[in-house]
Amino acid sequence: MMMVTVFSGIKLIPWNSFICLTTLLFSNIIVSLSALVEDSNKPLEQSELVVYRKRAYILLSNLIGLAFVLTESPFVGPNCMVI
Repeated sequence: MMMVTVFSGIKLIPWNSFICLTTLLFSNIIVSLSALVEDSNKPLEQSELVVYRKRAYILLSNLIGLAFVLTESPFVGPNCMVI
């Protein structure tokens, strides 16, 4: 049911740059909050947390930069369906 809702939202909502970038921002927040998962059998050390968090932020900032370039590019236009 959730997939049907998401796919119909993708199909029916008129996607512009604002909606695409807002969706990208919220999805990046969710990913950055849930990127580091430790288990009771294998807890993460403090140094691992620092390294993984830094890598996640670098990756997310690269993806955000790529999204800005693609949405503002004259070759792609404001349509974000290529992202």
